[in-house]
Amino acid sequence: MKKGILSLILLTVSTLSFAQSGDLTMPGERWQTTFNKYICNNVVTDVATPVEFARINAQFGTVTTDITLDNGLMKATFEENGKVCNYSAILLADNALSTIKLITSKAYAVNGDTECTEGQKVIDEAFKGPNEYLYYGHPHNLAVMVPLADAGNICAGQTTMGVNFVLTGKID
Repeated sequence: MKKGILSLILLTVSTLSFAQSGDLTMPGERWQTTFNKYICNNVVTDVATPVEFARINAQFGTVTTDITLDNGLMKATFEENGKVCNYSAILLADNALSTIKLITSKAYAVNGDTECTEGQKVIDEAFKGPNEYLYYGHPHNLAVMVPLADAGNICAGQTTMGVNFVLTGKID
């Protein structure tokens, strides 16, 4: 009996520690988009990387959504102390208001050699929302308009910039 309980405790602890080092997950992922550029409002031409993201070498990857298009899982990487960190975040959309906001995020070092808290804070701050989103074009684009100090330098008169993702398809 004691061995069974001890084994269960050890299994739980090892599962939790494994979960601590992995990305967030979202059940029922149905659609995937891939990052392709930064934009200014409805202007879909490629613009410079905002300094906030350039400083940490943020590389946005994908956003996957469930069938409702309300829940999204965003993945990215960034650098901290010269080390690569993985980042994942659960986002919730209010489609009636065309806004999206961060629910929770997680960041961890690929090699476990830095805390990844500073870069996580930068991305979290941009996506905490609620932020307006734009859904447009063919193929379909999703641009999350995030507030950035550098936005006005890149997009004249603007306080936000779009982190633009393009629909790449349905997830089986």
